[in-house]
Amino acid sequence: MGRRVGKAAERSRRRKVQRAAARPAGPPSSAASATPQLSSPAPPPIVARPARPIPGNVIGISRLTERAAAEYHYVLRDLRNIGVLVGLMAVVMAAAVVAFNLAGIGPH
Repeated sequence: MGRRVGKAAERSRRRKVQRAAARPAGPPSSAASATPQLSSPAPPPIVARPARPIPGNVIGISRLTERAAAEYHYVLRDLRNIGVLVGLMAVVMAAAVVAFNLAGIGPH
């Protein structure tokens, strides 16, 4: 199984730190012990990792490089086609509403 990256890895690390902090640090105390442990050691602070540097040849606000964006050229074409189909459906729906109202079909 590959190494976790992103949110899953961060959650896994936090769980490990929390489990380690929840375990008693010293030897287990017996019931006959006269001096109970009053405080537990503080968990180690979680240090935020600095953000990864953004490569110099990115396009706009995207993190894709020019080469990666060129590989996804079909996405723009698909978005354009989706827009055309939504517009066409809106025109057909408007025509249907007008036709139904003129024909007197539907609720009155």
